[in-house]
Amino acid sequence: MVKIIEESTSQKKKAGLVTFEGDKVTISLNYSLCTNCGLCISNCPHNVLIWQERTFKGNNKIDVVQVSDLSKCSVCGRCQEICKFRAITIK
Repeated sequence: MVKIIEESTSQKKKAGLVTFEGDKVTISLNYSLCTNCGLCISNCPHNVLIWQERTFKGNNKIDVVQVSDLSKCSVCGRCQEICKFRAITIK
């Protein structure tokens, strides 16, 4: 089971921080730091991260990095290591 936690403080919410909490791992994605380069997606050996279309402010659609199946995560840390912008945190 995956629980999505949107950070409660207004400062973190403005920063675009979304946390996905599973049984063995928690992945936080900071969308304000993410440049959508896709390196985290292409380097994940278990396809935990995917592109997903989102709509922002009106009809502006953009593909963003999303957690697809947290139970497949082996906690290898490749996505966190490859992200130059520190947009991904694994615990």
